[in-house]
This record gives sequence, C-alpha cells and structure tokens, in this order.
Amino acid sequence: MGGPSSVGLALDEPSFDPSNESDRNKEQMNRNEIIFEVAEAPEGGYDARALGHGIFTQGENWDGLKEMVRDSVRCHFAGDNVPGVIKLHFVRDEVIAV
Repeated sequence: MGGPSSVGLALDEPSFDPSNESDRNKEQMNRNEIIFEVAEAPEGGYDARALGHGIFTQGENWDGLKEMVRDSVRCHFAGDNVPGVIKLHFVRDEVIAV
C-alpha cells in the first residue's frame, strides 16, 4: 500500500545563522509561504490541512478548494503576517496489484 509523500524540513538540517545572507533569505521565504497537504475526501471533493498551522478546510472541487484555502489563510493570519505564497501538495494513496 502506498503512503502519502511528505513535505517539510529535515530533522538534521543545520541551525539558522542570522549572519548568513542565504539563511536569512531562506527564513524570509519560509515565512512568506504556507504549505497545505491536500487529499481527496472520502465523501467527494478535497480536504486540505496546513503543515505547521492549525488550518483545515474543504472544497467541493479544485477551484472551490483554492478559494477556501485562500480565505482560511487570510482569516488565520493577522495584518501583514499573511504568507505571500500558498503551496498545495496533493497526496494520493493508490493500491496496485503485484
């Protein structure tokens, strides 16, 4: 049985160095994006859960899901803290015969 693919930071990733411009740029990028894990809902449509945040939403179709995700992100974050980029990571489990 196939499992969901994962998105996230490696546990052995080196620590953040604020004096390193590359590290500062990566940190800024991480604050400017949010990643949602998306799966087909058993009852139809799609479920989306934000990684690292308490955001969950659903949509009846792909376009509806995108609107619901945007709305959820805007509601969750206050003022200027809204991420500039939303990534949707679609996860699909599929069973195949050997």
